[in-house]
Amino acid sequence: MVIKIRKKIPFTIKLTGCGGVNHLITKLTSQYVSPYSNSMLADINNAQRGFGVQIYSTNDIALIPNDANSYYSVQDSSTPDTREANFYAVLSDDGKGGNHYRSI
Repeated sequence: MVIKIRKKIPFTIKLTGCGGVNHLITKLTSQYVSPYSNSMLADINNAQRGFGVQIYSTNDIALIPNDANSYYSVQDSSTPDTREANFYAVLSDDGKGGNHYRSI
């Protein structure tokens, strides 16, 4: 039996020196995109078939690598000098099968 575990691994991008900025847009670009699913990142050699990493915003929307229409946007009237953008990564099935799911 294969048990599929989708554990969210949170991470934060912290920006400093942003005083005067009231709109933050984050996009995901990478040369390491899974050849089996354009919505996830692959390892640098594409050796780990069967899974990849997906990046999500805190509102559960996936950021699609290298897609100009996929972005995370935060806008407010305050203009603090430091901003934080919170995301999480998930190890996911890429559709190519394999019995190598595990918790990370």
